[in-house]
Amino acid sequence: YLATLQRSLPAGDSGELVTAAWTFGVAHPPGYPLYVLLAGAFAHALPGLEPALALNLFSALAMAAAAGVLALAVARVADSRAGGVLAAWTFAFSLPAWRCALVAEVFALNALLAAALLWLLARACAPGATGRERIGPAAGVAALSALSLAHQQTLLLLGVPATLAALACASRAAQGERVRLAARAGLAALLALAPLAWLPFGAARRGALAWGEPGSVRGYLALLLRDDYGTFRLEPAGSGLHADRSQLLLWLASLPHALGWLPLALALAGAVELARRRRPVAAALAGYAALQGAFLARVGFPSNAAWLRGVVERFHVLPALVLALLSGAGLAGLLRVLPRRARPAVAALALAGVLAPVAPRWPLVDQRGNRLVESLGEGVLASLPPHAVLFVIGDVPHNALAYLTRVRGLRPDVDVLDEDLMTYAWYVRRVRAERPGLLPPLGGAQRIVLRDGRRLEGRAIPRTDGTTDVLAESGDATLPSADVVSVRDAPPESLFAAAHARFGAGPLRSRSEDRYSGLPGTRSLLWLDHLAPARPVAFLGTKDGSWSLRWRLTPMGFVQQAGPHDAPPDVDAQARAALRVFADTPMDAGLREYAPTSFEALERPRFTSVAARTALVLSQPAAAAAIRADASGWARVRDFASRFEALDPTPDPACLRAIGFLRVFGPGYADHARARLDLERALAARGPDASRDTEARTLLARLREETGAPGGSP
Repeated sequence: YLATLQRSLPAGDSGELVTAAWTFGVAHPPGYPLYVLLAGAFAHALPGLEPALALNLFSALAMAAAAGVLALAVARVADSRAGGVLAAWTFAFSLPAWRCALVAEVFALNALLAAALLWLLARACAPGATGRERIGPAAGVAALSALSLAHQQTLLLLGVPATLAALACASRAAQGERVRLAARAGLAALLALAPLAWLPFGAARRGALAWGEPGSVRGYLALLLRDDYGTFRLEPAGSGLHADRSQLLLWLASLPHALGWLPLALALAGAVELARRRRPVAAALAGYAALQGAFLARVGFPSNAAWLRGVVERFHVLPALVLALLSGAGLAGLLRVLPRRARPAVAALALAGVLAPVAPRWPLVDQRGNRLVESLGEGVLASLPPHAVLFVIGDVPHNALAYLTRVRGLRPDVDVLDEDLMTYAWYVRRVRAERPGLLPPLGGAQRIVLRDGRRLEGRAIPRTDGTTDVLAESGDATLPSADVVSVRDAPPESLFAAAHARFGAGPLRSRSEDRYSGLPGTRSLLWLDHLAPARPVAFLGTKDGSWSLRWRLTPMGFVQQAGPHDAPPDVDAQARAALRVFADTPMDAGLREYAPTSFEALERPRFTSVAARTALVLSQPAAAAAIRADASGWARVRDFASRFEALDPTPDPACLRAIGFLRVFGPGYADHARARLDLERALAARGPDASRDTEARTLLARLREETGAPGGSP
């Protein structure tokens, strides 16, 4: 794990989890207070390490410990040390466990809790154990099951059947002490809920990253019950995603690759072995299998998106742990029927078979040198002018920026607002409390009557030029003010039926309209009217198009900066911003390959898109002064372009096309032969779409004539 450990900030939820742990705040639902407290204490105990690296290390240690405890559980339940060793290595090097061991996430600690739960279950149901010997382990199983409420709640899928089995085993053996058993189990479960008491304190901490408002009863229950996600779903409410039962089939199909055929065969034998020899444990695992199957069948992520399959893969860690336990039990059963002399050799061969896939899996999981997420955050911050307000969409950039600004203290002059989180009233209230005056009122609605008789529901914004901007549920438009007959205020809840339906929520969610609810009165045009020109405003994605009525968005490095329609884009400013990004940001992340199911594969095009825009901007004569002023940035652009040209096949034809133009028009970078090859490859990679690219085709024809290359006019 240390050899393949992520050294930087990982993707996914890691940025948020690291920031919440470092600031001892509250993570996304259900808040993960156990992780926040343990991981936060671990990170602060290692002040010499970057917090992200420290919490990646925390995951590695937790997952390694989970494998060790699993070995103890198998040795206890199957009475075989060899089976325990095989189970530990099967689990440790399964693809889901190995991947989650390398990054700051909650799944490694969850695996450790699950392994401890299985070990206690084996002790509670151990043959020959007295009632007194079973009471303590049974209470421990109940405690760990309750503890899952303060951490990863999928542990309940194992915890519920395991608790029932452990209590049944202890109750049968301790018939005269059932009251004591119930009291100890109840008290242990109650004490295990103690981390949940942290939620209101964490949310109240100044400067802490905190989700929701657990300081109130309603807010506390909403967080704990994951009301923002629909409680029994993985995806946020209103996301438009639906349960896809193919996720269960995908998990089954992934098992030979993720665990290997030998462990699966041994797991089948282990299930038979436990059913014969340890029926209470077998019954608990059967109950878990049914619950886990139902959970995977309800996953609300479509299976045709590779990165969403990667999200679901993290929930394969717990099934891998249970299958590894069964594999160890299977080896134990096999060794029992063999002659004593043959057992060491068979055990060694089985262990070798389990370890054989480690080498081919290594490059699939290796996270050394992966700096994409941190580079993305640094690139976004480098793209922003002083005192900018940035509106961002997407978990990966938001979490990266949260880490860089709150943990590392970069760019304190910048305010970052998450457009997705702005759909939650609690987030808007927190923004108003921490940064008064930053946002305009987001509620309100009007009934608008036009001269042609139309009656619209939305927001009318009169302008000094004799026009009125109308933001209606059916669309946005700028009309002559004379065409607007009347505008009357109306309660928002009585209007915008479609928008309300689209942004539905659970029963505990606040019904406040002071949020970015998708209602016309809360769109991005109003943010810009409120903030500009006092502060620069930039976007990393937009959720609506109302801004286009009065503003334009100009690419500036990784972001798009808002400017008035009547102010044309400044090529020199674009060039200086792009060169500053290349000078200050490790752009190598755009040159590395990533697993198709990873967030990095999803985010990598941001880097190549920035490189493409930079190449085209620097190809313009107006960029010459910026290039002369920033030799370092210009050198890094040329280096990136040369290395990108070497990638075959090209990961981004648009970027290769732009580099071809830079090879023609970039000062001191001209290479027409290289440019011709770049454009030929880019057009070939674009397929039928290339026929519409007349600009590139015309330039390529000229280059072919100059270099005497065959092909003529394309």
